Amino acid sequence: MIATKGIPRNTIKEGGARTIAGPETATETTRVAMSCRPWAMPQLLLPDTPAVYLVCPTAANVDRIAADAAAGLYASFYINFSTCVPRPILERLAYATAASRSAHRVARVADQYLDFVCLEEGLFSLAQPRAYVALNDPAAAEANITALIDAIALGLFCAV
Repeated sequence: MIATKGIPRNTIKEGGARTIAGPETATETTRVAMSCRPWAMPQLLLPDTPAVYLVCPTAANVDRIAADAAAGLYASFYINFSTCVPRPILERLAYATAASRSAHRVARVADQYLDFVCLEEGLFSLAQPRAYVALNDPAAAEANITALIDAIALGLFCAV
């Protein structure tokens, strides 16, 4: 999983840094450093900087984000989930941040619906290479077929 630190605004690539144009005034710009870090690496303490997360909606990811919020690592948290967030996962985030009195740091939670791969204009893949075999296997378990069909339906919903 990847966590990206920065401000979630319109960015313009400029050399090795990014210029962030805020929505409040188009003439003001703020320079920030952005980095993508694997979850295994320790997080940096940047209490005056907002954090932007782009993660899969899993219990482990939500726990990590809640721990970062509780530790006060960043000023605010903009959480972007790669696909729709199941209600239990969203509630887990809410309970964890409320319990640590860090819910005020969560500025935004959004579903991005990115469960597909765009190959070119008008052509996408759901990245399910063995779906046909799995659906037509006489020995396939009902639970596996149901999970695959749910993943395909979600991918189609994301692509449309």
